Amino acid sequence: MAMKQVATIYRPKLELIGNWLRVEEGDHKWLALILGTALVVRIAWTLVFQAPPYNDAAEYDGLAWRLASGQGYITADGTPTAYRPVGYPAFLAALYLIFGHSWLIGGMANAFLGTASVVLTYRLAREFLPGNLSIAAAGVIALLPSYVISYTSVLLTEALHTVLVLTTLIATCHLTRHPNWKNAILLGCIIGLGAYVRPILILFPSVVALFIVIRMQYGRRRIRTALIFAGITMIVSLLTILPWTARNFIVMGEPILTSTNGGNNFFLGNGPGASGTYRSIPPNTYSNPSELTRYREGYKLGLEYIANHPIEWLALMPKKFRHLWATDMYTLSTKTVSVQYTGIVPVLWVVGQAYWMVMALSAAAALLTKPIWTYWLKFPAVLLPLTLVYWTAFHMMFFGEGRFHAQMIPVVTIVSMHLLASDKDWRSWLPRKTCLTVERGESLPG
Repeated sequence: MAMKQVATIYRPKLELIGNWLRVEEGDHKWLALILGTALVVRIAWTLVFQAPPYNDAAEYDGLAWRLASGQGYITADGTPTAYRPVGYPAFLAALYLIFGHSWLIGGMANAFLGTASVVLTYRLAREFLPGNLSIAAAGVIALLPSYVISYTSVLLTEALHTVLVLTTLIATCHLTRHPNWKNAILLGCIIGLGAYVRPILILFPSVVALFIVIRMQYGRRRIRTALIFAGITMIVSLLTILPWTARNFIVMGEPILTSTNGGNNFFLGNGPGASGTYRSIPPNTYSNPSELTRYREGYKLGLEYIANHPIEWLALMPKKFRHLWATDMYTLSTKTVSVQYTGIVPVLWVVGQAYWMVMALSAAAALLTKPIWTYWLKFPAVLLPLTLVYWTAFHMMFFGEGRFHAQMIPVVTIVSMHLLASDKDWRSWLPRKTCLTVERGESLPG
């Protein structure tokens, strides 16, 4: 009797979640199995292979613990900083306040975030794919070697930021299906939260504007309406990060939008000796080693290099692209896996890289074989290549590394699944409940 009462209480809530996820009948058991597997694999990896944080991870850990300890957002020597975006250290600090300072807690949080990415991949895929292929996309993400190995037990931003990026894309679809100011504000808030973790999303409203314009089939009034919604999104996203910008102005003396590492990273990817990926900047490059000096002079020196060496700068673009997309096991090393397990590192690297290459080549084949005028420039499929182009273009301004495409892996996976869609799937696509479907009684603004 008690079980029936519990079921009666929670059934409406479960149905609401199912409706939001758009789970097709027959997918529930498969999705539950995939999610359970994803969580168990990630927790097991974290328990067995947890290693002390190093490089960026050590810096995030230190910033988080000092923040949780009430010392403020400061470096190890006590200097106020804005070099790293505050989002991920603040997330870790909240965990440390609750559970204490533990690398294992951060890894466990990443395990749950990684599982959430599987759910969100399914939800996003439902906008573009039939249910069986959406389940397949979720299955790929559940067992993706780089997601399990590289970004679970290591204290890096990828797990949290992937959740925020996927949520941004889902909210973009929701805004285009129901264009109103409330949904524009919601999307702006999500973009702002994502920018706290990594500032790459701050210009994403430009993609939102294009996406809405394509749905509205162009036209002057419709373009104006699209720009209004994108403008609301941009303004709200900036207002969301305004408290941190104000903090930077008060503490650092400059109205830094999110972080100061942009200047140094810009020169790193656009200066003498640039290779398209991370490199060591020669000493005495800047007039002094302070954080604000590197922030200001990095952009200045990078722009001077581009202006004086345009051919060399253009030659860096293919290198940046290759470093961004070619490899997918960036953090797999003896520093990630305990020393006693170093014998499996080469095997894991090969398996993970092969897994990624199959997906990446399948996505490239899908992009090249689907008719561009009848598919990739149409709504809603265009959101996927638009997002990939945006992500690539942003990193072309700086430099490429394998882990920088981690947030795009679900998008690449969904694109690759289009190769498996049958003619029947394509014919039945438009009437399905996707972004393209206009709800009954809904009319487009403008």
